[in-house]
Amino acid sequence: MSYINPQAEEKFFIRQKEFIRRLEIGRDPLIFDVGANIGQSIEGYRRLFPECKITSFEPLPDCFGTLVRQFVGTDGISLENLALAETEGVRTFYSTRCKSASSLLEPDPIIRKKSVKGNYDYDKIEVKTGTLDSYCKRNGVTEIDILKIDVQGAELSVLKGADSLLKNGAIRLIYSEVLFAENYSGQSSLLSISAFLERHSYLLWDLSPFLFTRAGRLWTANAIFVSESTCKTLENYPEEFKEP
Repeated sequence: MSYINPQAEEKFFIRQKEFIRRLEIGRDPLIFDVGANIGQSIEGYRRLFPECKITSFEPLPDCFGTLVRQFVGTDGISLENLALAETEGVRTFYSTRCKSASSLLEPDPIIRKKSVKGNYDYDKIEVKTGTLDSYCKRNGVTEIDILKIDVQGAELSVLKGADSLLKNGAIRLIYSEVLFAENYSGQSSLLSISAFLERHSYLLWDLSPFLFTRAGRLWTANAIFVSESTCKTLENYPEEFKEP
């Protein structure tokens, strides 16, 4: 049904190390990992930045349990059993057979039909939601170095919940998955995400496709967005950008 280029995904992920170096953030960037699943990004960021501080958000009980078993008590890692969205409250969450495909959005009937293994078949559960703005206000967070988002089509909802942070340019780099083929009802698009961020003076810096349908259509990519001030710093850096 699809083919993936894991090397391209890994290479693009590693590029974040060069961004942090150029921005002179130091050895311990603050990273918000939204949609942590079972800790793949935690492991990835700890390899890039061994002294980083990570706050991970994961609403699915089974996955959050895995996070707790692996990382609870680990220095620099905070775990939150919470779905980030544009409002606080309780919402229906679609827990799919393939847990990494679970979302606040209902899987599209077409993708469910095409999935031979039933990966998008789901159970409905209720999860607690919060906003990034409210979480940061409660916890005294005034600036985020990297905001990583992997929430299966609900990226725009997460960003709308960070309206104040974005208005203040308090997020230096956004690393987000973006869907192109239809996966979920009402899913975010690159156009809608870019348009929203541009209104907050954030720019699309780069895009890296890594997943394609069997027919060769682009299915999923990772995107990097930066604030205007970050963009100026990067563009005025005296050295040529070093590819990983």
